[in-house]
Amino acid sequence: MIALNPTPGVTPSGAPTPMVTDAAAAFAGVVEASGDNTILGGVDWTDAAGLFAVFFPALTGDAAAFRVYYSVFPTFPDLSNINLKSAATFSIAYSSFTDNTLDFAKLPDASAVTGAPAFYCNNCGFTALANVASLRTRINDTTNLQFNANALDSDAVDAILAEAVASGKMACTLNLAQTPSAVPSAAGLADRDTLVNERSWIVSVDS
Repeated sequence: MIALNPTPGVTPSGAPTPMVTDAAAAFAGVVEASGDNTILGGVDWTDAAGLFAVFFPALTGDAAAFRVYYSVFPTFPDLSNINLKSAATFSIAYSSFTDNTLDFAKLPDASAVTGAPAFYCNNCGFTALANVASLRTRINDTTNLQFNANALDSDAVDAILAEAVASGKMACTLNLAQTPSAVPSAAGLADRDTLVNERSWIVSVDS
């Protein structure tokens, strides 16, 4: 278990306040993401680039929850070796990234989850996407996908909607409302309608 948030299990509120400045000392020897309350909070990983490259790829195991809040990253951390358990929550939210890119190939695997897993990658200022086609291998039916309050443009929103349709999954939730707003194209809106009307998804987009 990794617990650096002052109130484990509770999302911080208010202005981001880094709570850990010496990441190397804080995470020495931690190589497994497991348990029901795995939280990293307020860590500036750009000041520990060498540790960043070693720490995140080494995280493995089955996690019922993995949450990161109010942290600073050079790139999206590679968490693809983590398997989410039933009804698990994965969250990297209210954080910032030097390259502003959400990389779907680095998300944990929830494809075998029997419950309703949730991915929260919101309020991070993402402006770009990478490996969107990997989304279909990370989710299952009923997955809750919260990619809202970023800064994706309409093309990126379209790409996620298209991938959601291509996934073939049913009854998921997808929130793509952006700041500023990014209205899907006609093709994107058609994909939204397919998800809602034929796949029983709940989809939120800008209008």
